Amino acid sequence: MKITKLFSAGLVATVFTVTADAAVLNVSSNLANNLYLNSNTSGSFSIASLLTPASNYLPPYQINSASVMFSFSDDANDATLTSAYYTAYTPAAITSRLYVTTYTDPSESASVSIGGQSASGTTTYFSTPSHLVGVTLDWNYYANNCPGYYGQPCNHQLMQGTTHSYQSSSGYAGSFNLGYNLNAANLSTLASDGILNFNLGRTGDLVLNSATLTFDITENPAVAAAVPEPEAYVMLLAGLGLLGFTARRRKPGA
Repeated sequence: MKITKLFSAGLVATVFTVTADAAVLNVSSNLANNLYLNSNTSGSFSIASLLTPASNYLPPYQINSASVMFSFSDDANDATLTSAYYTAYTPAAITSRLYVTTYTDPSESASVSIGGQSASGTTTYFSTPSHLVGVTLDWNYYANNCPGYYGQPCNHQLMQGTTHSYQSSSGYAGSFNLGYNLNAANLSTLASDGILNFNLGRTGDLVLNSATLTFDITENPAVAAAVPEPEAYVMLLAGLGLLGFTARRRKPGA
């Protein structure tokens, strides 16, 4: 009799074994991709819209792990220009003049803060050597301080020459990523209502290419459907048979 009772209890426990499925999902932030950032920009992630069926995922959510990734890049349109002439000549000689153009990209940096976690990064410094971009026969004037204006007759000798144009650039450019795994405190915040807020800081001209939250979530055990294991059906049939056999063997009045 005791064996029958124990078997029946085990049968009930097995039949109502709850299974919960886990999933790894990605969600973008509420900020647009390729966004020009202000010096301080706030945003958030919301995971509720991805959780289907919603009845299997109720807050507080069971978040096993999560990470964030933010991608930034230089806007490639913030160079400052410095130009200069360098002239060397002798009277009555054909000579040349140098025209130098220098482009400089200011530095850019960004930071990501979520709760007590943060990360920061910068664009990469670069420098290209000066190179010749053009030679033109485009200038003439009178040497020895001729008092006349350009093109007027003068007793002094006419000087003609060429302009050599050089160009160089230096500064900061490129792209970089900032990301990290969420700590226990931020996982708890995300699990409470499915929303995770963040703050971005920046210097220089930066574009936010994308912001992504990746999270591993398990269906809430309290709301996951009760799915019998295959073995449970075998045990159910065997148990019913055993209960019927035991009932037949009982003596009347026992």
